[in-house]
Amino acid sequence: MTGCLLWAVVVSVQIQCPTEVPLGKAFELTVVRTWSAELRPDPWDPAVLQPLEVKSLGVVRSTADGVTREELRFHAYAFARDALVVTSFPFKARGPDGAVHEAASPQLNLIVESALDAAEPGPVELPGAPMAEPFHSGPLLRWLALALATAGGGLLLFRSLRRRGGAGSRLSAAAEAEGRLRSAQALPQGSAQEVQAYYLALTDLVRDYVERAYGVHVPGMTTEQFLGSPQVRGALGGETQELLGRFLGECDRVKFGRLPTTVDDRAAAWRAAEGFVLSPSSVQSEASS
Repeated sequence: MTGCLLWAVVVSVQIQCPTEVPLGKAFELTVVRTWSAELRPDPWDPAVLQPLEVKSLGVVRSTADGVTREELRFHAYAFARDALVVTSFPFKARGPDGAVHEAASPQLNLIVESALDAAEPGPVELPGAPMAEPFHSGPLLRWLALALATAGGGLLLFRSLRRRGGAGSRLSAAAEAEGRLRSAQALPQGSAQEVQAYYLALTDLVRDYVERAYGVHVPGMTTEQFLGSPQVRGALGGETQELLGRFLGECDRVKFGRLPTTVDDRAAAWRAAEGFVLSPSSVQSEASS
């Protein structure tokens, strides 16, 4: 009697994370890949988790009973509101004979909820370790730069400020913000860390400008908490708040993102920030008209 032992090839990939996640705040996500120890897995590519942005927390790998298990752990960030989908992606492992064995991850459906908590707003999340690559913001910040440079953008904000605040505070806020804007423009942008610092400087100066010009004080908040605070929400007009929210949201993506950027993207971000910063002479001229 002749016996025959069949070797069962193991290849699988799963994603472990909550189904309801906060907007713009870190949540834990783990990708579990398993394969027969005789196989050679393809390298991991974090781009398969887009539109989530992820920051690696490390990899744990173990082998038992002829099967290797790999856990890739991340802090993940969702920047799209409401529903978000990570489409199914393949995982391939190759045998000694060159045969390809493949599995597919399940589609990941997430509900993105507001991170606001009126009772416990919590501290702002600062960037973590440097990005693997600079961030590519695409055309949105270029559009914002144009919008904020027109009467519908920067001057809209100024006229709103003129109605709601004093000329002295606006003049002081504009002078400080304009100086910080010039300093940000001179920052080096060669490395990932420098690009991150550049966008952080733009975010900080715009937020500080809005706080000073409107006479509100809402430090230590995430972008959503900042825009959703009663002080800022009550001071900003709807169109201005939307433009400001888009600008700050794109800068947040830079802090946590891992996609490439260009010099034009960074220049567009600067021009978008400039749309919120009027020169002292312009403020004085409008204030006295």
